[in-house]
Amino acid sequence: TNTEYMFAECNSLAYLDISSFNTENVIDMSGLFFGCSNLTDIDLSKLNTERATDMSQLFFDCEKLASIDISGFNTNNVTNMASMFEGCRSLTDINFHNLNTSDVVDMSYMFRKCQSLTTLDLSSFNTSNVTTMYTMFGSCPNLETVYVSNLWNVDKAIANLSANSSGELFYGCNSLVGGAGTTFSTQHTGLNYAHIDGGPDNPGYFTYKAYTLSGDANGDGTVNAADIVEVVNAIMGSPSDRFNQEAADINNDGTVNAADIVFIVNKIMSSY
Repeated sequence: TNTEYMFAECNSLAYLDISSFNTENVIDMSGLFFGCSNLTDIDLSKLNTERATDMSQLFFDCEKLASIDISGFNTNNVTNMASMFEGCRSLTDINFHNLNTSDVVDMSYMFRKCQSLTTLDLSSFNTSNVTTMYTMFGSCPNLETVYVSNLWNVDKAIANLSANSSGELFYGCNSLVGGAGTTFSTQHTGLNYAHIDGGPDNPGYFTYKAYTLSGDANGDGTVNAADIVEVVNAIMGSPSDRFNQEAADINNDGTVNAADIVFIVNKIMSSY
């Protein structure tokens, strides 16, 4: 049930094969790869995270990882993502495709000191329950663009701020530019700029990007049996006007086929 700091400070590890791990009962995954500073490659596709609630410091100071793919993670129960990628200095790409953050409360320091990141796609992030985002993007000097959708919400984080704090989300994000052209200012590093850029009348540091729910082939906002019918019709050559190719290709292999139906069925079953 607990893999907390299991490989912490294993700083000579360059590669780790965890494909045989059965983690279906693991609740605490905090610090699992903490301080694995020479880790350059890790396949996380077999890691079962469906019961995990704590992923704080999961990749803390994994300084040589250039990319991380957690698109297969089930984070439906995760509440803590604090410092999840903090100190990943070489990280240039993180695949968050369909990551569920709706129950997450703590995202403080999540991307702090990710000095090689230039773009973050957080369009799948639902932050309506997040109460702390302190220095979430701090010391990311090369970060230029952060994409969010209408799921992004900082109301609870703002309500939780102390009287003398702004949250300092963007401390040191000198290259950051919002979608309407708002450029970074050392006078505005807090939660008041943590929204989609509305230009001079409502400046912010984020860029809007619509979120497409993976598996929602008919675009009705849910994944259910109707989406299976939609995919079958598309495979047979008669897609409806509502058919969403991107959402239907749930396994991201570039085509819509029977494998996607299997993935959609599994997605439906995992929600019960």
